[in-house]
Amino acid sequence: MDDLNRTASHCPRCLAEYRAGFDTCADCGVPLVAGPAPVTAAHAPDEVKGRPHPDHGREETPVVLCSLPQIEAQVLVGKLRGEGLVAEVDPPALGLVYGSALPDARMLRVWVVGSELERAREVARRALAGEDAI
Repeated sequence: MDDLNRTASHCPRCLAEYRAGFDTCADCGVPLVAGPAPVTAAHAPDEVKGRPHPDHGREETPVVLCSLPQIEAQVLVGKLRGEGLVAEVDPPALGLVYGSALPDARMLRVWVVGSELERAREVARRALAGEDAI
């Protein structure tokens, strides 16, 4: 969902995503690369990697729904879970140089299971457009 993914660049080492205006990773100190980080099952957060799908009783690969600032990502995950979807957010980096002084600098990925992606996109679209209360 391109309108949800507001990532301007990412760190080629830790795959952290950043909004426009940042050129160096706060954790790794390396120059950022344009565009969102690559997404593979290997990069899925531990909370969803290999998780069995509750409806189908089988393993599903987690996929990225969108990237948002930390608080927005956590609120959206709460909304998705409230709608009965399996959703997780990347854990925030522990080594942020600036701590919480720049809460919107670091983008976190919101993950859902593949079979629920379309439904999750609709819930996220409504929530982020203000059509649904979060």
